[in-house]
Amino acid sequence: MILDERTEFVDGVAIPGSAGTAAFGDVVDLRSLGGSGLGGLRDIGNGREIFWYVAVGDAAAGGTSVNVQLVSSDSDTLSAPTIHAQTGVIPLAQLTAGKLAHMQSVPVEGPAYKRYLGLQAVVVGIFTDGDLTSGLTLDPHGWRAYPEGAN
Repeated sequence: MILDERTEFVDGVAIPGSAGTAAFGDVVDLRSLGGSGLGGLRDIGNGREIFWYVAVGDAAAGGTSVNVQLVSSDSDTLSAPTIHAQTGVIPLAQLTAGKLAHMQSVPVEGPAYKRYLGLQAVVVGIFTDGDLTSGLTLDPHGWRAYPEGAN
């Protein structure tokens, strides 16, 4: 599977440490799709299925759970976001190193996508360790998460 740095939201980024909901990582500007990239964009894959993945790099510690959400917003800070997909609650025990926590097709039904696409995390507890990698891919077959190596 080929990954693209421009469609990767986070790469080994720490799970937000404090409880609550917070945007984290990079955003993808959808402006290049469908003209202005605003108002009514639904098929961000332009007819091709796109998959969203969330993987655990280093095992998490300290917190209780996290729910990662794929959101869009008119602002690059992801304020007033629209939720398009989510992992559901992932308990601490399942946030183990190298685990593929979530993989799904990006929805084309439901609310229209706004200009900026990114992630927010709903965190329960206070995480002291653990990181996530998440992005978009065209081909999930054969994809495997590995713990980050010590280089």
